[in-house]
Order: sequence, then C-alpha cells, then structure tokens
Amino acid sequence: MQHEPVTGTVDDVVSEVRINITRDIQRLVVAGKVYEELKQGETLNVPYWAAAKLVEAGLAQYSDKILDAALLAQIAWRERRSVAELTELPSKFYSEARRLLRRVRDTQPESVRIIERNLWDIVSMRISKLLSYASKNIPIDRIKNISEEEAALYLEVKKLLDTWLQGVGVVGGRND
Repeated sequence: MQHEPVTGTVDDVVSEVRINITRDIQRLVVAGKVYEELKQGETLNVPYWAAAKLVEAGLAQYSDKILDAALLAQIAWRERRSVAELTELPSKFYSEARRLLRRVRDTQPESVRIIERNLWDIVSMRISKLLSYASKNIPIDRIKNISEEEAALYLEVKKLLDTWLQGVGVVGGRND
C-alpha cells in the first residue's frame, strides 16, 4: 500500500474518519505519517481515502457508523414524520451520502434507485423547511439540526429573498 496516488473528492482527502485496527501491523505509512507496532484493536484517525483502503485490505474496520442504505432509509422516515422541523443528521451527512452513492454504484447497482429516492426525499424536505424558515425570517441561530451546507444555502436564500422582497416593495411585513 505504499505511494498509491490519492483519488476522490477534496473531502475524501481532507476529512478524517476513525478506524480500529483488526490485526497487528509492524509498520504502516498513511499520508506521510508512520505508525509502528500497531496492535489489534487500536484506534486511529486517518483520512477517509486511507481508511477505505485499509478496510478493503482487511487491516481495519470503521469505528463510527458509516452511512448505509438502512440508515439513510431511517433518516428519510424521520424527516418525513417531522413536518416543520429539521431532524438531526449524522456528522458530515452530505459527504457521507456522496460516498454511499459512489460505493453502491460500484458494488450494488440494484440499490442505487432506492438510495437516490431516499436521498432526494431527505434533501427536498429539508430544503422546503429551510425555505419556510427563510420566508418567516427565522434567525439561523434559532434553527436546530441545520448542517454546515444547509446553513450556507439558508444564508444565500435569505439574502436572495430579502432582495426580492425589497424589489417588490414588501419589506415591512416580515418579522424583522
């Protein structure tokens, strides 16, 4: 596993994931960092791309729950049941969803449609809720369970909505 080129998205290169070593390893070099005398059961934080290679080689397993089709279905179910509020998402949800789609396209193409449908449901419901918050001028710090990506989208939508409302002369009707 020496000197393989790093491939994938920027997120794959920079985000880290926790893994458990599944057998003793004399020496391991990951992203320029040298690990010596690793024992089975030890935990490491490594870049996602390296974790994927180590798991594939049978040298490690993910410590944290990785987003899979079953967890995505649970998240979609919770989001559907919560009509007005955003539900809690796992850390780095959107990055993990992209990885899940890549993984499934390569290994389980028959599952892609179900995963895409659940992901579409989650995203569209969350966008609808964000639009509702923006139209009510809810401050971002009062929105629970908003992801970093959604916060950026929310601020842009709010700016656009404010500009549009000023353009049509409807400024005083908001909860400013």
